[in-house]
Amino acid sequence: MIKRLIDIKKRDYSRYYLSINPFPYTPIPEQEPFLYINQEKTITGLLNTISTTYHTGRSSHAVLIGPYGSGKSHALKYIERIIVEQDKNLEKKSLACYISSLGTSFKHIYREFMENIGLALIQKIIKDIDTDDFHYNISQILKALKENGDLHAWRWFLGETLEGRERSRLGISRNIDDILALALFQTVIHLLHKNGFNLICLLIDELETINELYPYQRQAMFNNLRRMIDDNTRGLCSVYACTPAGWDEILGRSLAFSRRLSRNQFYLSRLSEKETIQVIGEYHRFFRILPEIYEVTIDEVYPFTLEACRELYQFSGGNIGELVKYCNLAIDRAIDCGLKEIDSPDITNLLAEFRA
Repeated sequence: MIKRLIDIKKRDYSRYYLSINPFPYTPIPEQEPFLYINQEKTITGLLNTISTTYHTGRSSHAVLIGPYGSGKSHALKYIERIIVEQDKNLEKKSLACYISSLGTSFKHIYREFMENIGLALIQKIIKDIDTDDFHYNISQILKALKENGDLHAWRWFLGETLEGRERSRLGISRNIDDILALALFQTVIHLLHKNGFNLICLLIDELETINELYPYQRQAMFNNLRRMIDDNTRGLCSVYACTPAGWDEILGRSLAFSRRLSRNQFYLSRLSEKETIQVIGEYHRFFRILPEIYEVTIDEVYPFTLEACRELYQFSGGNIGELVKYCNLAIDRAIDCGLKEIDSPDITNLLAEFRA
């Protein structure tokens, strides 16, 4: 007979001196990653590239390359968190925006960026400008935002489609397309730079999806990304994450775009056996119930033994996404089986369907 949800007993992780299963149930990065292990050389290289823009104001761009599950998204969000947290203590201001995918047109990137900035900051940076200095449509919309923060003006500014009567009220002739989005993007970057933002960092994930677009969409995206880089020589740092196969395709399809990133190419490597054990221990550390409460001494990777960690390394092949998935499954299944600890043979039994 099928049990009701309310009748299914909640797992007790305290038997392993844990408050919860420390490994996420879906191997995707947290919104604000609390943990980053390995890849210090790669992350340092990326941060050096970003800091060049911060210190000099000159734009710089990079690509982060790694297979699925290697931690590209996690790395981008980790960098975003570093920039956001350090900005509070920096003399010059900085801004970071993580964008999960390219979408099908530049308008998607533009909208994600503007939503991240928000109306309050936009109003702040346009407060002292002469709106008549800009292109007609941009001038009209900046005037509406500056004077009263008109919500229809903000909707248009974000790239939403307004009806003709709404546009007439605002005094604008058309909705935003990619060309106008590029012009608005350049305007905002310029205004941010004038208002003391030495670094505006775009962290764009899944660059490889550009290869899945229809040919005309793909070429338009390549052209617009190239224009975004070329039109913003001050204050902008864009970092793209891409798979190796995806990057190879991009190299063959758009030399003009790829050469703008080619100076700063960074690669994510697989975890070593030692790093795998370190990752497992660090995940446990954040959710460990203090052992002194129980007057016991436990290993940092408990309930896993070191041999079990080595077996997990073999299972995952050093891919951190796969490692997190296997660790999560092993802990839950071990509790269900009543295991006191998880040893190497237990890993083989608990994860039998994943054995190649």
